[in-house]
Amino acid sequence: MNWVSVIDREELREKGAVIARKEGRQLAVFAVEDQVYAIDNRCPHEGYPLKEGTVDGKSCVLTCQWHNWKFDLKSGKNLIGEDNVRTYPVRVTDGQVEVDVSDPSPEQQEAAILEGLMVGFEKRQYGRMTRDVARLVSTGLDATRVVAEVIRRCHDKVEFGTTHAWAAAADWLALYDAAGDDAERRVIAITEILDQFAEDTLREQPYPYTQAVQDFRPEGFLTALEGEDENTAVAMVRGLLRDGMDWEALEPYLVQAGLNHYYDFGHTMIYIQKTGELIRRLGDDLTEVLVLPLIRSICYATREDLLPDFRAYAGFAAEEPSFGASAHIPDSREIYGLRVDKILAWTQAKSRGHKPEAVSEALMAAAARNLLHFDIRFQFAHNNKVKDNIGWLAFTHGLTFANAVRTLCARYPQWWYRGLLQMACFIGRNKPYVTEIDTDAWSVPDTGAFFDRAFEKVTDHGLGRTIFSCHMLKTTTAVLVEMESVSPATASILSAGLNRYLNEPIKEKHVRRLARQALALVSR
Repeated sequence: MNWVSVIDREELREKGAVIARKEGRQLAVFAVEDQVYAIDNRCPHEGYPLKEGTVDGKSCVLTCQWHNWKFDLKSGKNLIGEDNVRTYPVRVTDGQVEVDVSDPSPEQQEAAILEGLMVGFEKRQYGRMTRDVARLVSTGLDATRVVAEVIRRCHDKVEFGTTHAWAAAADWLALYDAAGDDAERRVIAITEILDQFAEDTLREQPYPYTQAVQDFRPEGFLTALEGEDENTAVAMVRGLLRDGMDWEALEPYLVQAGLNHYYDFGHTMIYIQKTGELIRRLGDDLTEVLVLPLIRSICYATREDLLPDFRAYAGFAAEEPSFGASAHIPDSREIYGLRVDKILAWTQAKSRGHKPEAVSEALMAAAARNLLHFDIRFQFAHNNKVKDNIGWLAFTHGLTFANAVRTLCARYPQWWYRGLLQMACFIGRNKPYVTEIDTDAWSVPDTGAFFDRAFEKVTDHGLGRTIFSCHMLKTTTAVLVEMESVSPATASILSAGLNRYLNEPIKEKHVRRLARQALALVSR
């Protein structure tokens, strides 16, 4: 213990309250009837001095006048459900008021912070979560532990499985790890993760997973996913984990399943990639609670290869030509103006004469060119047809999906061809929504400085809906990663497309368009 003398008891009785600055702390010390109390002087809300508050002597309640927050002086508990304030033990020795200013143990600090942080999370109070994450970071505690706790709490509160909150969490954690001594960026990364999980899961009831356990059989597992049989697939995952196997044993079958269809705008492959990254970062003990929502999302995913626009995919996927040995990178401009079926044919032809990495780069460059040339009039129009409800995210998915395909197919090269065909589908579906622009305005001469600015934008995005900030982070991260392995020409297109996306306006809510399309639908 570390007792320090702060004031004469009689002097405190006369003054009622004083500020004591001791060993780097600023304390508010109160005399209330025959008792003495000491607390942090700074209100945990916005830092206003609690010494200026008023005390109800009967109830021993302190009110901060700035926002009417009320604290129990005995315990520091916030009586309106917000942040608590720290209290300090007090004693009177030989007429002197003494306060114990020793710190609680790291375990006690962490427990207290996490308790408050979970309250802020359950209410989706962004400010409170930020303050408590700042407390974790400032005290040198591992702020990523709260991410693991939130995943455990939320994994069964997603009716349709994994969301962008899970996918973005992997990239936010990478940003957290890369931040080093930049405490501000570390706080932002963890708080954004919590806010995105809160938006996707708060006020949701639990949607339980089956508790059944079955022996894991690869063919049976793939059949269950193909048949949208969540219960059997989940039971087999439980069996795989029971038998001591891990994510590395499961991942190849998930990749195979993820490329059996052109799934749900690419979400499935992206979610498989990011689930693996989360498990590797947070630990194998989270495998089950991360994989179960992933299984659910695959079972619910739309199979877009069954739509008229993409039915040609199945025929091309069935042929699976072998790749050639050429390292030459095909010119992506050859495919820029083609329909989906023609791009699929181009991809198949190039697969016979080039290495898959070369075809992948050509397709990625075409996807980046689409992003660079997006006609943003479609984003702002309120009189679109439903099929033309196109915004920036339709284009960013082409790149984040390409990143997932390259990452996963490098590990499982037998699936390269299907991954490339699906990249081709993205290019064809976005082609009707591009226009000619002055691309020189978006060129990036200094990529190092550009990515510094890009991540400054990401960490101060100002976007209200988390799905948009998730995509901003994931796209920036994907482009940065892909820049390391492509030619200068492809890197130039990637950085220019990202530059335009980050700096053009984003419309988050389409009030009039939704109303007009709803009326048109019900009238029919």
